[in-house]
Amino acid sequence: DTSSPSSSQPSSSAQSAAAAAASSSSSARGEDGGGGGGDGTSCVSPQLLHHAVLLPLPYPRDEELIQIYSSLLKAHFEWRTVKPSDLSYYTTVADLRISPEVLSAVVTTTVELQRRLNGMYASNARRRHYRFTMTTLSALISSLYCHLPSTAICRDVLTLWLHECHWSYEKRLSSEVDRERFRSLLTMTAKKHFEDKDVLDIVVNRQLSLFHSLMKSASDSSNTRSTPLSESVLSRSYQPVRDEAKLREEIERALMLHNEKFPPVYFPLYTENLQMLCRVHHLLLRSTSGGHVVLVAEGNPSMPRHMMSLVAYMIGCSFLTLDTMMSSSEEALLQSEWSSSLTLSASHVTGGEWEDSSGAGAGGCIAEP
Repeated sequence: DTSSPSSSQPSSSAQSAAAAAASSSSSARGEDGGGGGGDGTSCVSPQLLHHAVLLPLPYPRDEELIQIYSSLLKAHFEWRTVKPSDLSYYTTVADLRISPEVLSAVVTTTVELQRRLNGMYASNARRRHYRFTMTTLSALISSLYCHLPSTAICRDVLTLWLHECHWSYEKRLSSEVDRERFRSLLTMTAKKHFEDKDVLDIVVNRQLSLFHSLMKSASDSSNTRSTPLSESVLSRSYQPVRDEAKLREEIERALMLHNEKFPPVYFPLYTENLQMLCRVHHLLLRSTSGGHVVLVAEGNPSMPRHMMSLVAYMIGCSFLTLDTMMSSSEEALLQSEWSSSLTLSASHVTGGEWEDSSGAGAGGCIAEP
């Protein structure tokens, strides 16, 4: 109650909000008779809600999301309205600078696609990770204006957008049936919002490109044998691969240099492995605060370790592993050392933040040097 700070009783409006939230929370328990919702999540106890003033923050409506992300894209790209005189037999809308109509269609299609994906699949044990939030949406849209110049043409924007949709949505689906349903939904949604035939053909045909962050040739570096790959051939730019053979040569060279300095790893550059390596490298390099990746390998448990060791070398970081197979005596010793290090670190707390004396991060797989 901001009107009377000394009062111990909440205002009537606050009581109404708490009562409404408690009522909605109670109704969300589901029909299974338990304390959880239909998706297995537990509800907050009404006894706890009785002592709190709740401010409900509903998920933004589609119109609000479209307005937010359309404004971000239109502020970055130097768009122009297409005139009939701009078009010819050799020039289509896809070959010109992106127009505001296409930007709006991209955002509207993405927002509707994500909303329908969240309600299309029945919840089960294999689909627990089928949750797409505003974090997913923001990462997808921000990739367009972070990795494309303001003068990008429509075709380049759509190519990167399809690539990000593939990795943000389709790659997270567990079965081919679910992926086929996603592709059908993307095509159906795009047909509702893209009006130009040439632009729609790019979306429907879905010619996915391989993107990477390897920009310069390794031969451009003056000291290629001693310089980490992150200093010689890496860039934070993310663009389609123009020469896949040259990209494979760069990665094979990085693998050779890695195996000369560290325990050798075996990483065959099949198409799927090459795509995964380029994507993981991009995710870990895209943010100054560090990216986060969870890899789950079926049938080949050593592949993520080998790939992460190679990616760590490529971006100039350390690669750490945690041994989960240990005896009870080793585990007790490790717990004792861990407790000692926590006690030591607790004395170095400054301003509410931990000072990491190890320089390797707590339990991380890749750490800055």
